[in-house]
Amino acid sequence: MPELLAGVPSSEQDARPGIPVIPVEGNHEYGGSGTHWFDDYFAPPEPTGVSGYDDKFFAFSYGNVRIIAVDTASAEDVRYDPGSFDPPVEPSVQYTWLDAELHSEEFTEAAWQIVYLHNPIYTSCSGHGERDEPVINDSLAAMFETHGVDLVFSGHNHIYERYSHNGVTYIIAGGGGADSHSLVEDTAEPLRQNGAEGLGYCAVDVQKRIAGEETFWDLTLSVYVDAEADGDSQLLETVSLQQEPYSTVVMLPDTQYYSEDDPSGLKDIFMDQTQWVANQINDLEDPPEPLEELNIAFLTHIGDVVNTGNNDTQWENADAAMATLDGDVPSLPYGVLAGNHDFDCTGTSPNSSRTTRCASAPRAMRIGKSAVGRVTATRRMLTSTVLTTTRSSPPSSSTVRNSTSSSF
Repeated sequence: MPELLAGVPSSEQDARPGIPVIPVEGNHEYGGSGTHWFDDYFAPPEPTGVSGYDDKFFAFSYGNVRIIAVDTASAEDVRYDPGSFDPPVEPSVQYTWLDAELHSEEFTEAAWQIVYLHNPIYTSCSGHGERDEPVINDSLAAMFETHGVDLVFSGHNHIYERYSHNGVTYIIAGGGGADSHSLVEDTAEPLRQNGAEGLGYCAVDVQKRIAGEETFWDLTLSVYVDAEADGDSQLLETVSLQQEPYSTVVMLPDTQYYSEDDPSGLKDIFMDQTQWVANQINDLEDPPEPLEELNIAFLTHIGDVVNTGNNDTQWENADAAMATLDGDVPSLPYGVLAGNHDFDCTGTSPNSSRTTRCASAPRAMRIGKSAVGRVTATRRMLTSTVLTTTRSSPPSSSTVRNSTSSSF
């Protein structure tokens, strides 16, 4: 990891070969000789270029992970030097820098975005109270949650806690050696998902996973407690975050009456439904709808496509609506489950002779599109089978490569 040691004097690199130590300052580093000793031993891997603040806050990349260090040392504690602290609250220098970093290509293009800071955003610890810097915490939480930060590590409180709020996972990993604080069960922060007292540490593992033609990056956080000097410890929990863990299936509602021409405009509703889905895939909405980010993989119809099973016009209207999902773009596979109105010619309780005649009629309807061409089926097939297509076959196995680990 030599790229992370670029700003560290060679004498310091020799003292810790291959293990970069890149801490952020806490409240005990401020005032007296604290900052002097801190600066002698540590240097940021990528100085910010902001005069006077190069070692206070900074960001760097390790593989495809973007890591941001934020300075949250207490400006209100009279035991320390408040004049040397630039809080990350608008319009401070640090806030301006952080806002630019969260908009940067290095941040937005990274597979994972991790922030580490000293003071926790959320906590129920008895040692320092709940949210001991509420102004700073609220400012940072809003920025992290708006810009999609994945994981936030903090210390300050001598415990382990895990919180989740608006898509961000917050970790307090403060069990590094000082006397343990106590967890408070009756807390004003109802977001805590786990916690533990005593010594402990966290390890982060990012692994590349290839599934079919897709590449995913999975992040695993392992939390160990009851740590001993000889290395013994107990695994408290494993938290897995997946970059692209899902696909979205869109389900069309009953379009029984939307396939009719009378009254005027009904068939337009059917067309609007499928066109809206196509727009999400092609990013044609202005502004784009959030559904486009959900990896739409398939569309299904739950039945009663038409009102009267032997009405050619209704089938033509339905066919035109579903056809918006065909073609090279967006080429979305879809499937249809027939309802009673799709094979009942009368639109009421089926009569055996009518049902047989309608179900065996040689009319066909599109029910999907594969990589090689259109799939069609008669309505007899639709009454007994749910037919689906996919653009590629499921992978037989997942390949894991390029595993990297780091500890906090």
